[in-house]
Amino acid sequence: MSFSSSIMINMKRQIRLTEEGANEKQQELDKLQKERIGAVSELQRAREMGDLSENAAYRAARSKLSRLDSRIRFLNKVMRDVIVVPKRTDGCIGIGSIVNIEQNGEKKEVTIVDGYESDFMRGKISSFSPIGKALVGRREGEMINVMTIKGSVKYLINSIK
Repeated sequence: MSFSSSIMINMKRQIRLTEEGANEKQQELDKLQKERIGAVSELQRAREMGDLSENAAYRAARSKLSRLDSRIRFLNKVMRDVIVVPKRTDGCIGIGSIVNIEQNGEKKEVTIVDGYESDFMRGKISSFSPIGKALVGRREGEMINVMTIKGSVKYLINSIK
């Protein structure tokens, strides 16, 4: 093993999740593991139907099981590397902070999370995104400047929960 490969092994990225995010991932994993039992049964039934080369039910069951197994492997890796991050209490924005921001009179509420937990449609933005990077470590009342595709956008931090 070379020096650089041993460094890579030791530099495994820790996945920082909020308590809510870690619970959601664990619930999804538990649900998928239960679904997998049914998918294996479906595959066995389809296999018993005969010729596998022309068996659409077998191919569909095998595909479903493959998707489940892939997601289960991913979630197992996430849960193995996860660190539940406590909310900051020092008034600064960090992972788990719910932040009310304002741009040109338009207010938005966002929650800062790790990339594995981000979900723009639910207002959960990654701490690695341009706006997430700009918010982390800031305080209520500060103005931030975020570079976007359309240019520079300024946001006022109204409140932090």
